[in-house]
Amino acid sequence: MDAPDATNANHHELQVTRRYLEALPARVRDHLTYRVVDSLATVVQHHTIEGLLKPAY
Repeated sequence: MDAPDATNANHHELQVTRRYLEALPARVRDHLTYRVVDSLATVVQHHTIEGLLKPAY
């Protein structure tokens, strides 16, 4: 997900199932850029955030 002032939503593929989407309040849905899918698929990142790989994180 992106910050409100970011313009990278096209680089992040947020996937949601219809059931999950319907459970979100409208005010949340309105702020997200997402793709509705029948089932979630693995997303392969094009980069690694080093800090997230450390156990202490």
